[in-house]
Amino acid sequence: MQRNAPEGEVEVLLSGGPDGVPGRISLPADELTDRLTVSHLNGREHFEDTDECIDIDGHSTPVYQWIYSTKIAE
Repeated sequence: MQRNAPEGEVEVLLSGGPDGVPGRISLPADELTDRLTVSHLNGREHFEDTDECIDIDGHSTPVYQWIYSTKIAE
């Protein structure tokens, strides 16, 4: 489900995933979709929108749950 996101940067909360993956990231609002991919070490971590939002610093922050990892082909 594509969110109706504000313009500019949006902060999202990332839940789960391997050690070292940041818990929060910022990205352009137009990149806010059902699934996000985050580069991490020699691969990518994939997250899915939970349709939940948590209030962080007075802002409604979308929550994405980790679903799987992929490796970058050499």
